[in-house]
Amino acid sequence: MMMDSVVRNEERCWWTEMENHHVDEEILLRLPIKSLGRFRCVSKPCYTRLTSSEFSQKYFKVCQANNNNKLNFLLDGYGTYPFSSLSYYGNQLGDDNRHAKAVQLKQPLLLKDDYDEESADPKKNKKHIRYRIHGSCDGLFLVVGNTETTKDGVGDDLVIYIWNPTTGEYKLLPQLVDCDPPINPEKIVCGFGCDPTTDNNYKVLLLQKVDGDDVDLEPKLVFIAHLYTTHTNSWETLPNILLCHNSGRLPDSMTLAYANLHYLALVETDDEEPRPLIISFDLKDHKFRNLPWPRNGNGEGVSLRDLCAFNGNLCALAIETDCITNTYWKIENFGIEGEEHWTKFVCGINSQAAGKRLKLGSALHLFEDGQILLFGNTQFPIETYIVCYHTVNKTTRILYHERMMPSPISPKVYVESLISPNLVKLKNNPDN
Repeated sequence: MMMDSVVRNEERCWWTEMENHHVDEEILLRLPIKSLGRFRCVSKPCYTRLTSSEFSQKYFKVCQANNNNKLNFLLDGYGTYPFSSLSYYGNQLGDDNRHAKAVQLKQPLLLKDDYDEESADPKKNKKHIRYRIHGSCDGLFLVVGNTETTKDGVGDDLVIYIWNPTTGEYKLLPQLVDCDPPINPEKIVCGFGCDPTTDNNYKVLLLQKVDGDDVDLEPKLVFIAHLYTTHTNSWETLPNILLCHNSGRLPDSMTLAYANLHYLALVETDDEEPRPLIISFDLKDHKFRNLPWPRNGNGEGVSLRDLCAFNGNLCALAIETDCITNTYWKIENFGIEGEEHWTKFVCGINSQAAGKRLKLGSALHLFEDGQILLFGNTQFPIETYIVCYHTVNKTTRILYHERMMPSPISPKVYVESLISPNLVKLKNNPDN
């Protein structure tokens, strides 16, 4: 206790000396994030300065520029298991570090599964919430959960919040009300990103799958789009009705790149068979559009498994005809009409690693020396892997292996951030 008091007094004296001498902000921007977290508790002026929107954004850009030195992964527990964090430093990638351990985080609003199997009265059954990560941006994560009050029943409550795992702050989004038809939490997919035209304006796109008969439309299944913005702290239903194939398959996730949310979908038209499309939603003007499909040398469309954001670029994972070899594609000239096209940038990755046949998913990070971090999993039993593939010597090495991961959800790479999900004020607006 005495040692903690001494350390706190030293921090207070250090901060006072900095303020008295008007120390340049560049020094603060290069301090470790944990040190800044402690300094926020020293005094009110210190807290105000370090939690301001302007400083948080500057600090994030510095951390982002140094992202090659440290990589953070958020691992999805999918259920009542807390999310976990895993960090790698650049000098660890040359070692066999497969025994690295993830650290469980203090996840907000996580309830224990207290369902009482012996209780005959449903009112005595305590509800729990299943959570999934639906997107990330600027060190913030969109977490979506639904309550359950029976073994196999789905509750009416949809829980959505924006969370900063570094600071622990979160913002609970308002409930979607007056939806016709009502939202089924099992039939939604969400995307998350920031509108670059205004400061701290984060948006959530929620696609709701409904029966076409309920909205007097054909085909039998459609998507209704809802949009949340932090500046208004409210939802709106977009006028766009998105048609989908009768199979009604929801996209697995949305990928953020170039201030757009992207996802794969099967779309049905009047005179054609259902065909796969890459759909893009612009966070600035709220418009949907189709992107071109990757095609091989003979003009045939490739078989895509997933989309991912790879070092800020929109990429796609394709599976070859042998169902073993994987190829990654990158879109070029995004947003330039008539010039958008896809190119291969990593070819011939074999999914065999250390005797395991992995189902490879998102590309997580590309290093300057040609090493690429990939996510993979095995299905029986469910095991999660982060592997390092060297594009020059064509070798694959396992960096992380979790035997008890309850769901094969792709890890999310993130940069530690001080940005608060509750900051919604415009920097240049004098009324705020």
